Amino acid sequence: MTDSNSFISTQVLQELCNIVTRKFKFSYEQAATAIKECSQNNNLHTNTEDTVLQACQIADRYGFSFYDSMIVAAALESNCNMLYSEDLHDGQVIDGKLTVKNPFK
Repeated sequence: MTDSNSFISTQVLQELCNIVTRKFKFSYEQAATAIKECSQNNNLHTNTEDTVLQACQIADRYGFSFYDSMIVAAALESNCNMLYSEDLHDGQVIDGKLTVKNPFK
């Protein structure tokens, strides 16, 4: 495991596999290599029943999609203070402790 204080959730790894194989035409072997690299360079947050339940509350409270809410819930459970996402509102603060940052701005 890495000494980094960055986290990646199991859902993000699933989405990574889907995107690189579907949009970028990676083989599954190439996708597996990318997944391993991401896992080695970040702490892995495994989504649980509690993550899903918290995501439901976040989706209801903030109006995010369920899948975006899963990523937010995983970040909150990992005690992150910054969430990099191009899908959420840059600068938004969630639950008073998690700030969204669009890495492309």
